Amino acid sequence: MSNKIAKNVLISLALLLCAALVFAACQPGNVFTPVEIPAEAEAEGNGGIAVKYGDWIYYVNGYQSSATANNAYTSDVRTGAIVRIKVSDLNDVIAINDQDLTSSEKTESIAKAVAEKAQMVVPNFYYTGNTSSTALNGIYVFNNRIYITTPNNELDINGNVLSSQLVLASYNMGGGDMQRHYVFQSNAPQLKLSQVGEDVYATFVLDGNLSVLKVGESEADVIAEEITTPVFSGDYVYYLDSDGSICRYKTGDAEAKTVVENPSVEDEKSSESYTIRSANGDYVYYTVEDDTQTSGKKLYYANDTKSGEIVLDTVPSGNYYGWRDKVVYTTSVPEEPVTMYGIWVASGDGTDKKEVLDAAQNSSSITFNKLVGDTLYYTANSISYTLDLSTEGAQPVAYAYSLSTSATGWSVPDVLGEYVFSLGSGSVSVVKFNPVTKRNSDASVITFTVIEEDVA
Repeated sequence: MSNKIAKNVLISLALLLCAALVFAACQPGNVFTPVEIPAEAEAEGNGGIAVKYGDWIYYVNGYQSSATANNAYTSDVRTGAIVRIKVSDLNDVIAINDQDLTSSEKTESIAKAVAEKAQMVVPNFYYTGNTSSTALNGIYVFNNRIYITTPNNELDINGNVLSSQLVLASYNMGGGDMQRHYVFQSNAPQLKLSQVGEDVYATFVLDGNLSVLKVGESEADVIAEEITTPVFSGDYVYYLDSDGSICRYKTGDAEAKTVVENPSVEDEKSSESYTIRSANGDYVYYTVEDDTQTSGKKLYYANDTKSGEIVLDTVPSGNYYGWRDKVVYTTSVPEEPVTMYGIWVASGDGTDKKEVLDAAQNSSSITFNKLVGDTLYYTANSISYTLDLSTEGAQPVAYAYSLSTSATGWSVPDVLGEYVFSLGSGSVSVVKFNPVTKRNSDASVITFTVIEEDVA
């Protein structure tokens, strides 16, 4: 071998060694190892803090408030990561509260049980800066993949982490095969994830624009610009366009449609303005304000086939929702020796009224929480119920006790079957609701942590 060739070989080997050292230095020393993928199952309870998938419950490991926290794909256990535990093991953890132990002993036993039974599945933490519409926030499972939003951990040209951006990412059910689907230039989009057929969509409002991304495509389509007051309901989002007309977009459609056109589009002298009050599926409910009518006297409704008005003067003071072309409301009924409370459904003009919850059976004031389809969610005496408005003689079904409606940052408590999950700063807790006693188990902190073994 000539000296020239030998010298070139040595130089090449040196360069390869340097490259290997640089590559090794750039790699984290504790790269996350995905866990076992479970048997294929249907997801239950998509959105929110927790999702059930077969024998497992996947949940967010505490509220992460900082987008700049360490978000590397490593085995480090962190706040906001996605964790899973088997339902049977969760029940065993909750049952520790019934053991004859002191409070501190229960806390220690629960922490050890969670550390033993739970598994970290996705080390990147869930995050969103959207605190204006918290009902949209949460983790989802579509097509046997976990979808989350997480701060962008890539670097800009100056070496700064792009944590002010948000990444829509998905992983297999073991936390492997991470795929980055889209980067939002702000970490605060109002974002709804949904599945239509086999396709997954991200419908979002950001910087006054309504856009939709079909997962798998590189670019999002702008549906409408300069929109205001977006209201999400199922697969629909309603909004006011730049003309003040009420428009609706349905996930999967190519474009939005105008539901109620503002007269000012044709008549520049018109002074009407609309305010969207609520939406329920393909129905939107709104009020009108002009020179002759102040907002609030009438509630208007519209969908593809009908429109009309609900005279609110016929509704006694109390909670109400538009429902189909009717109104559902609650009010008090003076009785001796106590005041009773019921729920009624009435026609738009108030001439046809039907009691759907007998006031004679309820002495506690009623608070409406939400209306989804035909199901009314309400609270009385700290117990939360559902009531099917479409079924004659339907009875209320209790599903939670002392359910908080307040948010911790982007997070609101999440009801998943008989369990209620709540996030605190850096922690997650769960209670189990008993529909017979209508009370909860003691709260169990199920934050996944690494328990250090005592060294003798």
